[in-house]
Amino acid sequence: MSDLTQHFAAILTRERALADLSVEELGYLSSMDKSAIADLERGQRLPRLDTIVKLAGGLEIEPCELLAGMKYRPGRLAPGTFEVTDEPREAREMTDALIILRRFGDTVKHHRQRLGVSQEEFGFRGNMHRNDAGHFERAERMPMLETILKVAAALEVSPCELLKGMSWKTGRLIPGRFEFEEIKPRPARQRSRQERPAGPVPGWFEIEGRRIPDEEAGS
Repeated sequence: MSDLTQHFAAILTRERALADLSVEELGYLSSMDKSAIADLERGQRLPRLDTIVKLAGGLEIEPCELLAGMKYRPGRLAPGTFEVTDEPREAREMTDALIILRRFGDTVKHHRQRLGVSQEEFGFRGNMHRNDAGHFERAERMPMLETILKVAAALEVSPCELLKGMSWKTGRLIPGRFEFEEIKPRPARQRSRQERPAGPVPGWFEIEGRRIPDEEAGS
């Protein structure tokens, strides 16, 4: 178990406790198997980008809150090392993951061009393969948590910037569907005992608070 998996496990466990959800209930709200969530909380695996967004949606927090206190410091002569710092702050609220992968790729390309660096230099700056930028910008590869931190370091932005506008909306007695609409801030809410999910709840990915129409999603 690495320091990174331990830190993410501690954040996820704490945020779930603050949301007053069982592992099974969070699985229902995030459209995930409870065993996968249990593995994450035991520090047995690292989450992918889509997993981070789904978990944040089920917990009703921003995705970047699950990355609190983490960053990647690139090495120069030696391999880079991960750093973990603060504890997470108190918690508050398209089934096709390609939509968030496209958004991630667009964000990577935007910041790479802002810095005026080539795809090869981008890989060097983050201690990644020189072809990685192309894979991300063409939405060909779903990044793992450690890769998200490396990309943020290479682009000189916070991990939150790479996840901006992404969320997982939990369905409310209607089939999940995609949408795109402006995200508006909202206060935390406490789930009442009657609102606890008794089974899987359909949901969808959002970018900027808007979901993709079913016809665009290919469903």
